[in-house]
Amino acid sequence: MGCHCSYKLSITGPGASFVSDKVIERLRADCHSAQNYLNEIGDSTGNEGPWRDIEDDMRAFSQEHPVFLFRIDEEVDEEVDYETTQYARYWFKAGKSISHAPVMTWPEFDESELR
Repeated sequence: MGCHCSYKLSITGPGASFVSDKVIERLRADCHSAQNYLNEIGDSTGNEGPWRDIEDDMRAFSQEHPVFLFRIDEEVDEEVDYETTQYARYWFKAGKSISHAPVMTWPEFDESELR
């Protein structure tokens, strides 16, 4: 059994809005998995399966481009149960990384909202 995964890359940092297309082009040229899962503008290619080495690949690439912060949003739908979707967000900068799953919070009760 497999899963359907999608990825979205965004790049921030000095001049990122002017060079992000070139940085993505370089990432796709240097990293086979990036080419497989990200298109020319950093959106998902729609290929199946997970990007297994995402952390190693992106740590190495971010080390080469330390002025940029790379963020990748991951969405995973398990083939068994497409009603359950898992999300993760990864950040990479200067060879370091962190990832988090979303946190659901409930708002505080506000009596004025009662109808």
